Parts: sequence; structure tokens; C-alpha cells
Amino acid sequence: MSYIPPNEVTSPRRHFTLVGVIDDGKTDDNPTGEDAVSLAVGRWKNDAGTEEAVLGMRWNGNSVNRIGSPQSRGLPTWFIVPPHLRRVILDNMSLGEGKQELLQEVFGDEYHAGPDGTGWICDKCGQAIRCARDGVVEWVDSDKSSTWEGDRISVVHHYTASPLTEKTGRDGCYIPREEQRRTRSTTSWLHLDRLLGPDGLMTLLEMISDGSVPLEEILAIIQRLHLPRYERARKYVTSAIADGLFEPNRRPGFYSQDDLSLVLENYPKEDS
Repeated sequence: MSYIPPNEVTSPRRHFTLVGVIDDGKTDDNPTGEDAVSLAVGRWKNDAGTEEAVLGMRWNGNSVNRIGSPQSRGLPTWFIVPPHLRRVILDNMSLGEGKQELLQEVFGDEYHAGPDGTGWICDKCGQAIRCARDGVVEWVDSDKSSTWEGDRISVVHHYTASPLTEKTGRDGCYIPREEQRRTRSTTSWLHLDRLLGPDGLMTLLEMISDGSVPLEEILAIIQRLHLPRYERARKYVTSAIADGLFEPNRRPGFYSQDDLSLVLENYPKEDS
């Protein structure tokens, strides 16, 4: 190889321990990975001896510059991505199952905990869904014979994480099977982690194309799963507008990041 491969870059050794490379920069357009960006997960030990999970980034080298960048005293090193930026990077990457498992192992519940790392609020029990593995998107399938009324799509706890499981059994926070029988309806669901990132967004857009769920409802779900601040701020927005905190300049239900930030600065944040 014309450059030092990322899986051999272990500096700065005093603080950084490489756990694994999640992207070596190789693509169909650049099969060698020369001059491309690599990403790795690792652990950072501070001077007090405490470790934390980190995301590292660097430019691969080439035949002229084997070390790449950054480097220190002739050694290739990793740049540590600030925590508030790594979610932006990770949530917009398409990774195989093995790489996702590695991220889950290193970052724990922080990985796949929503666009701003705070999780979601269950539409059934009202309690927090801390990470994607604990939640699902459930929807009522379209059927002309159904007498279903009300919302057709929602974010709820997976039954293994539901606070209601002891009371309701496997129904948990799902639409009860008895209600499905009564309304002649059926439901489907997908884990939240299947609906995050670019591929997850594409799945939701495909549902729009299929017309399987009302448009306004699925647009709200897309915002909840993919937009920072939206999930935490959405229940306060009506009050914020009524109190004159801001004047919306978009259609109802669509708000800028500045508007959402303003709401969160001025209203309770017990769901954080």
C-alpha cells in the first residue's frame, strides 16, 4: 500500500487506544483510498486516567506522503472529533451490521439515540425511549374494511423495553390486539434503528410513495427521527407561539432550528 493504512495508526499513544476502523476511505471511485478520509472509534484516556469513547478522523496518505494528515513528529495520528459533531457524521453514514455493532459496543446508548442524542418520547406511555433498540415505529396498515380512527403511525417502546409490559403483556405500548380485532385492523412495525440515517430516511420516503400512511403523519415522524430538537420541542411549540415567543414563517408543524432552540430555552425540558 502506498500509505500507512488507518488500522495501523495508533497515535497519540499516550491518550488514544484504537478500537476499530469504521471507514477506511475506499470507494468504487477510489478503490485505493489514497487521500481519502478514514474514520475510527477508540478510547481516550485523560490525565486523570478516565477513559471515554471517541471518534477519530484523518486523511489517508499517498505515494508521496505516506504518513497522511494529521501527523506529529513524523508519526500518523488521529484527530478526535468533538462530541457535538460526531453524531452529525455517524447519523449520515451507511454502515454494515458489523460496523453498527462496533459503534453500539463503543458508544453504548449514545449511538442511535436520535439526531441530538436525547432519544424520543413514547406516544403510548409518555415515557422516554432512550435509544433506538428500545423503540419502534408502529403503523396501522391500510385496509378498506378497517374501521380504525385516529393516528395511523406512532413511535412507541418495543415490548421488551415497555413500562407497560407487566400490565399488558406482549401488547406493551403497541396498539392492543383486542383493539385491532375490534376495528378489523392490522399493524406493522420497524425498529427505530431501521429508520435512522440515510437508508432509514429512504424507507420512510418509500412509505410516502406507497401511500400506506397519511402524509402529514409520516412527515411528522420523519422530523421526530431525523431533525435535532424537534422531538423535545414539539409539545411546547403551540404554547410558545401563543405566548408570542416567536412568529412562525412556515406551515404549521414545520419549524426552523432557531425556533426550536428558542422553545427549548424557554420551556421545561424534563424529557431531556
